[in-house]
Amino acid sequence: MSEPNFLEKLILDEISGKNQAIHAYDKTMWTVRTGFLTLFFAGWGILLKSLVENPAKAPTAFNNNILIVMVLMSVALGCGGYIVDLNYAKRKFRVIHALDNLISAIVEKQGQVHDGLGGSEVFLLVAGDKMDENYREVSGYRHEMAVARRIYLMPMIAAILSVPFLWK
Repeated sequence: MSEPNFLEKLILDEISGKNQAIHAYDKTMWTVRTGFLTLFFAGWGILLKSLVENPAKAPTAFNNNILIVMVLMSVALGCGGYIVDLNYAKRKFRVIHALDNLISAIVEKQGQVHDGLGGSEVFLLVAGDKMDENYREVSGYRHEMAVARRIYLMPMIAAILSVPFLWK
């Protein structure tokens, strides 16, 4: 088997780079998600533990103020996490879209003699930073966003719904 030529090496490096980027985006997204869940449940756990262990120790108005602050902080943390998650998901799925198209172009042109890339240069760009919406064309994007909505919204809704039960 012969050594790959420049174009083949470039394409193989591009495929490898896009796969690494996809995994890096995915790792970052799950780090943000688990960080949110850890902060959310640790914060609420500490608050609930203190309310259960010392129910009459602090003044009622003080407990209510802490409860309101916790709800507001939970909503702010959840919204911020969701925005960061959404940004990384868009970038990840832009790269997936570019990789899918690059692989399709290679398969279509396999065995054909061509000069240069024949218009495939667009696939050799950093896809995650483009400001287009092609990430929506990848079927997994909707599912990824549904997971993110569940991760961020369910705890926030639970915190808001818990207020009447904790209010003194």
